[in-house]
Amino acid sequence: MMQSKMLKLTGILVLLTICGCVYQSSTMQPTETDKPVWPPIEGHLLSQRQLDGSGLEIVWQNELPIKQDESLDKMIVLGDKLCVLTDRNFLTVLNRNNGTFVFSRISSEPRFPLMGLGAYQDELFTIESRNLVEINAQSGADIRSTPLDCTAAYPAARNSEYFYIAGNDGRIRAFRTEDVVKMFEVAAPDYSAISSVAAYEGFAVFTTDSGLCIGFEASSPKYLWQFNAEGGIVPPIAQSEGSIFFASKDTYVYRIEAAGGKFVWKCPTGAILQRGPVVATKCVYQYAGDKGLTAIDKANGRILWRLPQQAVSVIAEATDKVYLAAGVGSVIVMDNIKGGGQVKISIPGASKYAVNVIDSKIYVSDDMGRIACLKPTK
Repeated sequence: MMQSKMLKLTGILVLLTICGCVYQSSTMQPTETDKPVWPPIEGHLLSQRQLDGSGLEIVWQNELPIKQDESLDKMIVLGDKLCVLTDRNFLTVLNRNNGTFVFSRISSEPRFPLMGLGAYQDELFTIESRNLVEINAQSGADIRSTPLDCTAAYPAARNSEYFYIAGNDGRIRAFRTEDVVKMFEVAAPDYSAISSVAAYEGFAVFTTDSGLCIGFEASSPKYLWQFNAEGGIVPPIAQSEGSIFFASKDTYVYRIEAAGGKFVWKCPTGAILQRGPVVATKCVYQYAGDKGLTAIDKANGRILWRLPQQAVSVIAEATDKVYLAAGVGSVIVMDNIKGGGQVKISIPGASKYAVNVIDSKIYVSDDMGRIACLKPTK
């Protein structure tokens, strides 16, 4: 009897050992269809010692799982979230205040770049190939994926009732948010190509490459107002304090009222502009090619300073200072009150920067997925 029990026990142990070996083999040698194994990244991007004397301090650091043949492509600030996208459309969302992980997901069409990433309440939305995709902002799960009858020319915009999608045929489609049913279309009077779209509650605005800026009713194609710039309007447009700010190929940056299209000011840059302005709390920042960067007083449109340096971009504004990315591992600090006074800060390894116009936090990363959040010490 005892011998029989021992034989049974031995048989069970052998079976468990075999199963364990099979399981180990399957996890150690994954097939191409298995989830990829993420290589570990050791060490943070920065130490506080490297920032001594810079006027910056570390708020948090994190490391994301980036594969060896993949690299971090861009970081986008959306409300309280930092959205990090790789060159294969792998999206990771972090709480931007403390760096904690929220979710990660891969696009259903990793070969095609996402067109924009927007946020509305507890939802993210983007355009993947020819689909409008809505994503739960807490779990990363798809809410809906809706096929579009056009190729989008600009990222989607939305308010509480409608999504607005500009097609490359010069028409905007308005989809009801409740069920994503197309309700109407609107186009410019001259049927020029649409360069950008913005949504408000009660109305929406679009611009064209012929220089038109048009406001229309949120729920119909009825025009509310039209503003004519001298040159084509380049994307993106910016919204702040009830105004729309945009750059035109006539060399001017404009501010107009969003509700009625009333002209507020325009500022000359001396260059044919190729991209829209960054609008922060104090200033409007316009990159103008070989003319460098121009800082414009947000209230009156007067030029505060010019930085004749190419390849710089705004990453954050703090009271009277603005922080600019100036290539790999370099940040420039400009004084908006004194009209210049640049100081250069070295941030070794940093190659990507987020644009943050909400507060003074600075987000930097390297291609391997190491991210640091910094803030001014004063």
